[in-house]
Amino acid sequence: MIEPEVLSSCAKALVNYGIKEGLAEELDRWVLTNSIIGSLELPDPVDGEPIKDEMEAIALLHRYAQETGHHWGELPEEKFVGRVMGLLTPSNGAMARDFWAIMGDKGPVEATQWLYRISAATKDVRLDLASKDLRWTVSTSYGDLQMTINRSKPEKDPKDIAAPKTGKSYPKCLLCPENAGFWAKPGHPERSNHRIMPISLDGEEWFLQYSPYVYYHQHCIVFSKEHRPMAVGTRTVPRILDFLDQFPHFFLGSNAALPIVGGSILDHDHFQGGNWSFPIQSASVRRSWTEGSITAEALVWPMATLRIRSKNRQEIERIATSAIEGWKSYDDPEWEIEKEHNSVSVIGRKVKDSYEIDMVLRNNRTSEEHPDGIFHIRPSRHHIKKENIGLIEAMGLAVLPGRLSREMEPLLNALSGENPSTPESWPHREWAESLLERHGRANSIEKSKEIVEQEIGYVFMDALRDCSVYPEETGTEGLDRFIDTIIS
Repeated sequence: MIEPEVLSSCAKALVNYGIKEGLAEELDRWVLTNSIIGSLELPDPVDGEPIKDEMEAIALLHRYAQETGHHWGELPEEKFVGRVMGLLTPSNGAMARDFWAIMGDKGPVEATQWLYRISAATKDVRLDLASKDLRWTVSTSYGDLQMTINRSKPEKDPKDIAAPKTGKSYPKCLLCPENAGFWAKPGHPERSNHRIMPISLDGEEWFLQYSPYVYYHQHCIVFSKEHRPMAVGTRTVPRILDFLDQFPHFFLGSNAALPIVGGSILDHDHFQGGNWSFPIQSASVRRSWTEGSITAEALVWPMATLRIRSKNRQEIERIATSAIEGWKSYDDPEWEIEKEHNSVSVIGRKVKDSYEIDMVLRNNRTSEEHPDGIFHIRPSRHHIKKENIGLIEAMGLAVLPGRLSREMEPLLNALSGENPSTPESWPHREWAESLLERHGRANSIEKSKEIVEQEIGYVFMDALRDCSVYPEETGTEGLDRFIDTIIS
């Protein structure tokens, strides 16, 4: 059993941490101490030196809860961290007041930096877990694609994403505002330490939060107050432009609002954004069109993409919305495109004093030959990436499952000659054998790692190509025909 002085040191360490990180003031010390003691039913405090690391203190308190049969001890480690940090997290109202005060006094860059720092300090954003993710870039004909192996988030099956939700629950989904301060239950994450900032988009109440899964710097989610399905339509671009006017240093994008080609959450209207430059931003231009203050560009990109640029907000809103609605009513039998299956991944950003809207054309038709989707990742690549190609991947950042970091070990061993054979039932065997034929089995450890990273990047590039409604090699005329219907 953990000694009382150690438990007191844990409580003191957490209170010191909260005050140091700006989550509380010195006058809150007794309140926070009593909250920790009461919540975990700790013995009365005794003098002792505080533990220096807050995560070590939380781990010891978790062990104590398990040893004493406290119901918090039943929580897995990640949920326990959120539950305890919720005791230190300021109220949503206080954080919103501070956020908007900083917005008014110092501007959006400082306000979003402050919110990110606080979200990381409360462990709502797990930068400690994100630091374990693997990251690299791969040079391709489209530029440098960004690769990540995310070790903190489980891989989702597209069939699970598309499956209808049954029964009533509270909160209704992972994005509902009711998640703020929510105590975990089976099948739902801990959100005691989760806070959301109110914003207005196109005259409607929305909220801004940071994503617990850090795919890139200041990865944020912007979601509607109302629980309603994802929608890409006439209000999408006005909402994006409203956001960019308030937070011009961020991008904001919407997934296509259909299964297979959409993101992993389709039942709550939302955007993703943040302070990050994606490979698509540097894509070269294959062809340009102009109409007044508008420039439209067909990009050299693995997925069929139209970019619209203008300094005139009203004009870009009009043309971009026309393009979205036009694609949703567009048939192209030559390429198996039927309008009822069409949607768009929409990305907005500000570049100096101009607006840019990228539209990645999507279609979720299936066929007997391609039951998972005609414009979906081919099964031969599922060993690397099975999840839908959503907004983030469409911009050139691969979010790959954590399993890959361990599943690549046999290939690394084979490439370096440590163990030249590969397992019979290994899902990567066919792909690995082709790599071994090309690269041999006498590479250094460093070279083997470089080969594997590069080849994974090429699989991701091909996965993006699989999802293009107009293949780059043969479909450019089809894309141009569609653009011609939008801009003369």
